Amino acid sequence: MQTTISIIGGNIAGLSAAYHLARRGFRVTVYEARIWNKPCGGAISWAFVRYLRQALDIAAAGTDHFVPDLRLSFKHGPPLDMAGFFAVTRRRELQQQLIERLEAEPNIDFVFKRVSISDHSLFTPQTVLSAGFSGFTRQVLRKKWFRMAKGTIFRFDGHIRTGALPNRHLMAFDKQIGGYGWVFVGKNGHVNIGAGGMAVRERIRRWYEDFLTALPERHGYDIRPANPVPACWKIPVLCENWRHPVCFSRRGVEFIGTGDVLGLAHPVIGAGIEPAWLSGWLLALCADPQSGRIHTRQYARLLERNLRLTCRRPMDRALTALLQSPLIPGKDSLGWLAARLLAPRRVRKLRKYPWFAPVHDGRRKT
Repeated sequence: MQTTISIIGGNIAGLSAAYHLARRGFRVTVYEARIWNKPCGGAISWAFVRYLRQALDIAAAGTDHFVPDLRLSFKHGPPLDMAGFFAVTRRRELQQQLIERLEAEPNIDFVFKRVSISDHSLFTPQTVLSAGFSGFTRQVLRKKWFRMAKGTIFRFDGHIRTGALPNRHLMAFDKQIGGYGWVFVGKNGHVNIGAGGMAVRERIRRWYEDFLTALPERHGYDIRPANPVPACWKIPVLCENWRHPVCFSRRGVEFIGTGDVLGLAHPVIGAGIEPAWLSGWLLALCADPQSGRIHTRQYARLLERNLRLTCRRPMDRALTALLQSPLIPGKDSLGWLAARLLAPRRVRKLRKYPWFAPVHDGRRKT
């Protein structure tokens, strides 16, 4: 009977799996190399902010700053303004807060060290793989890792020299990069500025630099980063994740994936924090305390069911195909029209069905 489970990776997905497995009576050891500020936009829905506060008593860093508006910009067509539906946090602070909260749990142990595939003695027969887009994940997934579609992000996260900023977030979509640039406004001069997409790395880098230059004149953001050199990161983005396996056997160990290992970031806007938390939650729901095992087929079914209701609705998949296809003419105009017609309804849906855990057993809503 396996009553102890190792988790490789202590960021959002791994911490979610640890928290929920421990609540079901498992003894969990989390291996994490370091606490760090992963390059990303850091956007989380207000529903997830409330969940963190109510379920874990965590006030996510930065979420006490309310930005009421969001502007969607396209290369062709006027900008679209709508009510904001998300808060912005910093991944490092959120990871730190979650670790501090989970260190108080009696069934969770943390070991801060870098783990390699050769550290066989640290793995349990079923080991949760939450190492994200890493060399360890590449060693486990092998050929499947190279077949995953991957987006590239360039991002500046810090404080700016000006004190005047519009009280709105910005998302500027452009077919050149198969994605968008963003400005997420924090408090006290803190901003998160980035660009991400499915184009080649150098094209996204050049677009990011042009985006920074155009921010004052085109978008009204008088932003001058003190250190404009961006962090860079790749993130797997799979549209139909249920075609990707959730577990991988290596040297007698069954590694069960969560978060970025399964390419769970939202296919249109790349949001990954809530899908990562969802995956750890659903994995734990499929763990049987009596047998000490995680039922991977049940996990795959629940994951598909939840993703189809949240991040992978038919319209999301259609918009993903529109953004990524090099053959469709006038993609920017079509994107603007789709946002004009669909965005208000999508925002209402997000407020009702956030990007995480609207369903547990496939039949009932939470």
